[in-house]
Amino acid sequence: MIDEVGLKLEKHSHAGSNADQLMRSSIIVASFLLPGFSFVPVVAGELSSEQVEFFEKKIRPVLAENCYECHNSIDKKKGDLALDWREPLAESEIIVPGSPEESPLINAIRHDDDFEAMPSKQPKLAKLIIKNFEDWIRMGAPDPRASKPTKEELASQVDWEEVRDKRAEWWSFRPVVKKAPPEASATEWNRTAIDRFIFAGLQDKELEPQAMAGPSTLVRRLHLILTGLPPRPAVVEAFVRDPSEEAYEKMVDDLMASEAYGERWGRYWLDWFRYAESYGSEGDPNVPYAQQYRDYVIRALNRDVPYDQLLREAVAGDLLSNPRINKEKGLNESAIGPAHLRMVPHGFGVTDAYDEQITFTDNAVDVLTKATLGLTVSCARCHNHKFDPVSQEDYYKFYGMLVSSRPAIVNVDSPRLRDLHKEELRGLKDRIRAALADYWMGQVDGAIGKLGGDKLDKISETDPLAGWARLRDRQPQDLERELAAMQKRHEEGLAHNNKVKENATFYADLREQTGYDQWFRSGNGLGDAVSPAGSFAVAPEGGRALKGIYPAGVYSHLLSDKHSATLSSVFHLAKGGRNSIRAMGEGSIARFTMRSYPLMHGGLHPAPGLRPQASWINLNKYKYWNGEKGYYQINTSADSTFRNGGDTRSWFGVYEVYAGDEAMRELGAPMVALPGDMSSIRDRNSLEQFYRGSLASALTGWRNGKLGDAQALLLNSMMNRGFLPGEVAGLPGELKVLVERYRKLEAEIRNPVRAPGVMDGEPWDQPLLNRGNYKKEMDPVERGFLEVFGGRTYTGTGSGRLELAEDLVRNDNTLTTRVIVNRLWHHTFGRGLVASADNLGRLGSEPSHPDLLDYLATDFRENGWSMKGIVRQLVMSRVFRSASTVPAANVGKDDVNVQLAYYTPRRLDAEAVLDTIRFVAANEAGQRAVYTGQKRNGLNRFLSAFNYPVPTTTVGVRNMTNVPVQALMLMNGDATRQAAQQWSVRVKGDPALKSDRERIRSFFMQAYARPASEEEIRACLDYLSGKASDELPRLIKEQEVMNRTLSVLKKDRKKVIAPVRARLQAEVDLRNEEQKKKGEVKVDLKPLARWDFDENPRDAVGGMHGQVKGAAKVLDGALFLRGGGVWTKPLPRDLREFTLEVQVQLDNGSQAGGGAMTVQTTDGKVFDGIVYSEVSPRIWLTGSEGHKRTAPFGGEADQEVDKRPVRMVMVYKADGSTIAYRDGKPYGEAINKGRIDYKKGRSQVVFGVRHGTGPGGGDRVLTGRIFEARLYDRALTPEEVAAASSGMLLEVVTGELLAKSIDANQKAALAQFDSRIAVLEKQLGSLDRDIASRREALNAGGDPYFKIAHALLNSKELIYVY
Repeated sequence: MIDEVGLKLEKHSHAGSNADQLMRSSIIVASFLLPGFSFVPVVAGELSSEQVEFFEKKIRPVLAENCYECHNSIDKKKGDLALDWREPLAESEIIVPGSPEESPLINAIRHDDDFEAMPSKQPKLAKLIIKNFEDWIRMGAPDPRASKPTKEELASQVDWEEVRDKRAEWWSFRPVVKKAPPEASATEWNRTAIDRFIFAGLQDKELEPQAMAGPSTLVRRLHLILTGLPPRPAVVEAFVRDPSEEAYEKMVDDLMASEAYGERWGRYWLDWFRYAESYGSEGDPNVPYAQQYRDYVIRALNRDVPYDQLLREAVAGDLLSNPRINKEKGLNESAIGPAHLRMVPHGFGVTDAYDEQITFTDNAVDVLTKATLGLTVSCARCHNHKFDPVSQEDYYKFYGMLVSSRPAIVNVDSPRLRDLHKEELRGLKDRIRAALADYWMGQVDGAIGKLGGDKLDKISETDPLAGWARLRDRQPQDLERELAAMQKRHEEGLAHNNKVKENATFYADLREQTGYDQWFRSGNGLGDAVSPAGSFAVAPEGGRALKGIYPAGVYSHLLSDKHSATLSSVFHLAKGGRNSIRAMGEGSIARFTMRSYPLMHGGLHPAPGLRPQASWINLNKYKYWNGEKGYYQINTSADSTFRNGGDTRSWFGVYEVYAGDEAMRELGAPMVALPGDMSSIRDRNSLEQFYRGSLASALTGWRNGKLGDAQALLLNSMMNRGFLPGEVAGLPGELKVLVERYRKLEAEIRNPVRAPGVMDGEPWDQPLLNRGNYKKEMDPVERGFLEVFGGRTYTGTGSGRLELAEDLVRNDNTLTTRVIVNRLWHHTFGRGLVASADNLGRLGSEPSHPDLLDYLATDFRENGWSMKGIVRQLVMSRVFRSASTVPAANVGKDDVNVQLAYYTPRRLDAEAVLDTIRFVAANEAGQRAVYTGQKRNGLNRFLSAFNYPVPTTTVGVRNMTNVPVQALMLMNGDATRQAAQQWSVRVKGDPALKSDRERIRSFFMQAYARPASEEEIRACLDYLSGKASDELPRLIKEQEVMNRTLSVLKKDRKKVIAPVRARLQAEVDLRNEEQKKKGEVKVDLKPLARWDFDENPRDAVGGMHGQVKGAAKVLDGALFLRGGGVWTKPLPRDLREFTLEVQVQLDNGSQAGGGAMTVQTTDGKVFDGIVYSEVSPRIWLTGSEGHKRTAPFGGEADQEVDKRPVRMVMVYKADGSTIAYRDGKPYGEAINKGRIDYKKGRSQVVFGVRHGTGPGGGDRVLTGRIFEARLYDRALTPEEVAAASSGMLLEVVTGELLAKSIDANQKAALAQFDSRIAVLEKQLGSLDRDIASRREALNAGGDPYFKIAHALLNSKELIYVY
């Protein structure tokens, strides 16, 4: 029935005034109710901990701050409405539990029509707060405030200092006091302090302790707790024979010394710091190098690194003056510690950068403070904490520290490896420069002679040699006019840029030391000083000795382009219509980073790649962000915060950064910028003399380390064009030896090991946000520590993280040691001494054994902060060794076993369940579950079923449910089925097991660490009666015969139509020739990527820009291959069906095995590509790793590819077939060798090599020219392939055309073939399914050993620790 309840809220009005009424008219709320039923809020006794936390964190603080002053039950009850406890709120009818849309309270805070806006005379509440109230009402309006507050309780929420000091009396903020443990009357409980405290608690509660567990139970428990793996049967049997204290202690020490210990306990640490390998949201982009943090944690726990050291590393490991070095791996372990700060969730395509920054910074504050202090500091974002002595200012102290720490990829190599060979390489460079300058001085005339004979086509006007190209053939009068015009254009450009700089909203000149000193840097590729003009880089490989000679600027690669580098500016308030960076590089990117947002998704966060030539790079979307804060950042490829990996060699040089309304002009270094007397230039001879003098002067300056930018660029241009001899093979002997020595040392520099992390940027004191509203910034809050511990402020030049690290471990911090020993206790016993492991504040629990907690916390600090030391104490205790059944005398007392009268049995957590199943199957650990991918949007289904935590916040206590999905996952899941198969095969094949009885015993001992009972053995023996199918061999033979018959039928069918196809092809060729003469409409086939190689290897239609490596270069509209190639950026989408198209001309036809165009995984191991002459001379084929998808097309030898450009197209279809075309016509016959998927972000295209990550050499490399190439994300049709070759839509021989051209006899023959083929394919499909089904039955359901193994893996006993 419908009960219409008239909610006339005049009874809640203010003083009866119409203007003050909460609601200006009567509102009828239709509630659909059963007879006799009414809505009431969920009462306190029914509330879950999540409901309580939701109310206390998101509802009570808002009510207290905005409503209690006018609506309380003590001294001010406007409109007869009190909101300070549950009963009057429930009676008020301003909420309808379960229905926010029908609740007048929601209408009021939404500022809906006919309702007085609330809070009164204040701005509307934030959308998130309103949503929280809607969610609260939707869940039934749970309210734990069961009693009316006293006047003192209400007042305690007003005066902050008084409130704070009062809250500081809570047990966790009192000093840690170590008390002597009481003596136990029972000898076995008197050996350790832990046991004495526990025994005293049992005595006090009149509880009987349980006897000790049996040896086999203890072995299994100890293994599962310490390593997450079950024991091997031999270990169990040995301890059963000798269960002495010495044997137990040795077992403890052996397990704690094993790698498996860190893999088990490291997982807990990852929970505390919400370890994740992706950012979540749309696309779920990867956190680059996230796994480094996981492995770091496991290593640290195995080595028992002191906890205080780990906390220092977690907060400021990258800043420690004396970091922890792993000499074996060559790592600065400490620098990996802050990686968790970058595992915050991120939104996709962020349009509100400040809101996004608040969201992810709040997450970082929440995780950091919960994990280390056991406090919910993030609850103080909008107001002072409502329960704990944490102020709103405290929150923004942490916020400022984190904003001062910018997202970065951190080079975590050890100092030795970071600086490997640097000094020797610098010395070699000085010698190389001197020797090369002397050598080139003798080549000046030859260089000028080569200059005179070169066309210099397509040369840029900003190049120093452009003057020669434009002036050399002019008559004297024209030459003078053009020279004057060139000087004028250059002067106008200088004047324009100077004027634009004057009006800039941001300008940084990184050619000047004062400009560079304002920037922040990370990595080993950047020095402390600006590099002067004439700085150069030695090419690490290939024919050329030098990579380049450069003007003054900041460079990342002057010693090695393997070095890492990130360069970051001060904060800048975006203002103006454009911004740009003048820079150059290969594989590197530049961006304007908004509020530390590290991704580039959604179009508003562009990150353009740098070009090999210096130019102004427009960063785009700048105007959209006007009024917002950000900073400029340039980094090498592998140091990008949004890429997963990157190019192993990458570099950048940066000169200027600009923001404003006008565009800066690229001036370069034209001839008129060179020093010298221009007035002497009258004709070609004097022009030649000018260049000769300029070149000699530049070489002299370079030799002496004194030259200008234009001179450096003149040398670079002369060298790059081969006018100055730069090939290593042609250098004088001593100089060649120097270059080769340099390359040898540079090759020994390893690619840096990188980890996600942060780098200190501009120190930032965050303004306090009024009620958390970023549009209401108040005074900045100095970075510092919590007021309750003195509130020390951090006024240094850094972020404050170093100071925070010390405050976390200082002696008067009462939380840190309590938190960690409680966490270790929880993971040992299943419940902490404080049950709320992540919250030691007032919303958390009080300790069950406070004196024991403080004893352990003090002992922990006194004994070197050793986590292994505490865990060892716990597992060596008598309480840990108690049996897991309730003592008969205790039934009905202490039902949840708070006092630990017995060991509480519990289900294993998700990873231990999976590891146990795998271990039992293989009798070894294998791949541990801790190494499973941690993608936020793709968590492992098996683990998730067993309460694997979603990585959004600190999880110190996992949910432990027992739900049907877990049983279904064990019963039907692949992990269990595969493990049962492996286990049953292993047991059946064990030669030491002579009978079914022995095999059954082995099953039980491996699974449960105990012998099978006679009843269990008998049940299994009775079951062992199944037999495998004897039909399978006959069916397989029949399958082989049918496959051979089908192959013969298809070949015979092809013979019937071969003459018709040949005749039609000849006719089509004639018609196409006629169409070409007439001229047809050009077509655009919409490739996914297109490379024209006009001036660079950029993708003309997308973002798959290429990087030249080795002895390759783009020149005169082609990619010249001389032992190098081009590697593109990763694919923007997944490819299963695709087409490769390349126009190529080889230097010679005798080369073998080189790749023209290939799509490959970015590690170069899996590939499909257009390969020349790998198997047979002059024959094209599709190459693949190990020839897995390679077979001959049967095409003819290509006798023309070294005489003219040839266009090769290969179409890769989803059905596994590959079709080749040469110049638009089929090349041989299609092959079918299967297909693989190439994944977005993990695959790329390469040119000039068969596959790999670098030129490499050998038969993989092609020599010749590539003129253009295209990648399509579909299989081109024959018509499209013809059009790709000709640029016009041409006719091809199609199936339809063939069908129209065959005669009646041929049609009848084809119909007969098609009918037989269809019948045979149908029969073969049925037979294939039958064979697969029988194999499954044989390997799975039909094998009784498999069924026994599967049943054991599904048992509760396997996945519980007792």
